[in-house]
Amino acid sequence: MQPGAVQQVLRAEWLALFQHRKVNMPAIEATLNLIFREYGKQGRYYHNLEHLQELFAHFHQNIKELIHPDLVAFALFFHDLIYVPGRQDNESRSADQAVRHLDELGLPADDTGWVAACIRATQTHTLPDASDTDMAWVLDFDLAILGTEWERYQEYSRKIRQEYRIFPDLLYKPGRRRVLEKLLKRPSLYHMESFRVKYESVARENILRELLLLG
Repeated sequence: MQPGAVQQVLRAEWLALFQHRKVNMPAIEATLNLIFREYGKQGRYYHNLEHLQELFAHFHQNIKELIHPDLVAFALFFHDLIYVPGRQDNESRSADQAVRHLDELGLPADDTGWVAACIRATQTHTLPDASDTDMAWVLDFDLAILGTEWERYQEYSRKIRQEYRIFPDLLYKPGRRRVLEKLLKRPSLYHMESFRVKYESVARENILRELLLLG
């Protein structure tokens, strides 16, 4: 999908969240422009608007399972707002930005708090509350790429390497290996049964193949 088309899709997703909220249009547009600007920054080869659009595809495929789809959508929009390869605070900074902007857009504090907690959970992809299925879906949407066909997975891993291009292989490979090995040690990569059935085995095979390539 061309960049302009992706923006159109995401604009429609964003505006739909405010159909029943009393928020002035300039504020809505200003926040959307911020999202477009951050996700569209140079050097974002994977964590970009295309990634966001793919997550919304999963969102719509599973929307009937969501309890609060609007809050899930807000979490998706802000989850990678701040992304600087090598930093350990991207998720917390993205969460802080989500609170700031959603507060300005009039969301209740409980809702912004949940969105922020959801974004912070994407750092480890572990659930602070096992009963929170909406948060589980967000985490699973974000890792769905791991369980795609090998060619798509390779494209993803290449884009991640491009994002970390300032780091030589001597630093990148051990770091990437640690991330992948940590994922493999989890009892399951996915929280929801349907994603475990659909993606788990393929995801583990893909991770093992990447580890072999890393040497």
